[in-house]
Amino acid sequence: MKVEIDLPEIEGYEYTGEFRKPSGGDYFLTEGGHYCRYVSAVCGLVGLRPILRKKRWRAEKDDPYWFIGSDLVCDYSKETGDAWDNLRFKSGNYFQDRQQAEAMAEKVRALFKEGV
Repeated sequence: MKVEIDLPEIEGYEYTGEFRKPSGGDYFLTEGGHYCRYVSAVCGLVGLRPILRKKRWRAEKDDPYWFIGSDLVCDYSKETGDAWDNLRFKSGNYFQDRQQAEAMAEKVRALFKEGV
């Protein structure tokens, strides 16, 4: 049986499709229609709730975004909605500006240097 629930729009958040008891770090919708983050055992008193997540930025069609290439060099592409754009977005290799991409590339380079 499938049940549909009319949930309010909350700016900056989207519903995961999950309806369960929140756990550490989850964002959820309260009975009063506000969003809250599960941060302690006090929240353990909460029953089943719609689970939220923060929306990630994604470029509009034909707008640029940055990514890290396999050579760990940052590059940019224009959003077309193709398989490459979707793969980069889903994997988290999708950045709003060069500075964000460079910062992440530096973290990845450091991991390789450490041998992790």
